[in-house]
Amino acid sequence: MQKNFNKIALTLSLTVLMGISIGCGNQESKQTTAPPQGETQQSTPTPATTMDKQEIDRFNTYVPNIKGGSFIKQAEIKDNSATILFVKDYAELKSVKPENKITEDDYKNYWSKGDAINKTLSIETVRLFKEFEGLSKINMVLPFQGKEYNLSVDRKAVEEFFNLDLTSLKQTDKWQNDFLAKYDNTEERAKFVQKFVQTK
Repeated sequence: MQKNFNKIALTLSLTVLMGISIGCGNQESKQTTAPPQGETQQSTPTPATTMDKQEIDRFNTYVPNIKGGSFIKQAEIKDNSATILFVKDYAELKSVKPENKITEDDYKNYWSKGDAINKTLSIETVRLFKEFEGLSKINMVLPFQGKEYNLSVDRKAVEEFFNLDLTSLKQTDKWQNDFLAKYDNTEERAKFVQKFVQTK
């Protein structure tokens, strides 16, 4: 009888051990079929800085002061991307900003003189990236006299174009010496526009 009991105990022990072994084996196979954690993180990158409500409010206060800011009809931030739309003509300006004292001649002369459109689309784009570290992309639509200038550019493309870290330009001397002194001229502004702006 003692022998039978020992056989039963041994059989039970072996069965339990096999069950544990099989259970562990299943978990191992489940773990090896899951994608590596590193790959998942790489496939869904997140921006280093997210624009919080305070930064978005600061953006909304800042934007009317850029070159051509008086003619902006709408500016908004969504998912760290800014969209800035300018009025298409003087009638729309008076419709969206009836309190504005600018005359029709002033409006036409503003965009017609020199390369004011290029300056707004190039220098002010860089200024916004410099000022708002969380901003990842800028879209601008600037219609004037039957043409529509469309800019859609991300931070990385602008940094590569100028070979600059845009956040480093926050220091006044760097902004003046490393950027404006080199690139805020008719020729360089035209190069930027040719690269990043489409005209319809």
